[in-house]
Amino acid sequence: MDTRTKIIDLDQAKTLAARRPLTIAHGAFDVLLVDHARALSRLCSPDSTLLVVVYQDAPILNPQARALLVAALACVDYVLVWPQSSLDSVLQDLRPARVEQVPDERNIIVEIQKRHVV
Repeated sequence: MDTRTKIIDLDQAKTLAARRPLTIAHGAFDVLLVDHARALSRLCSPDSTLLVVVYQDAPILNPQARALLVAALACVDYVLVWPQSSLDSVLQDLRPARVEQVPDERNIIVEIQKRHVV
């Protein structure tokens, strides 16, 4: 599947949600780290579709670039760029089976630094 076709809008996400259970992961993904990939791969399931919601606001990369990076991961089925930091309306519309927040880059970097302190 072409990575760009994995980036969908809310109406397309509603169509998906009507067909099969969704797992929604969300975060900024401003810097894509291996820990992001690990977290997302743990959410993969043959019983549901993994939809990653990428928040629109982030200081380094524009939302489309971040969406393309996330969509390039094999475990990700679809990506939705969302203009707000609140998912309330998305969750109401899509009624996912599972919702997981992926740790943001700052938290991951702090954890990595803690692991490598000598």
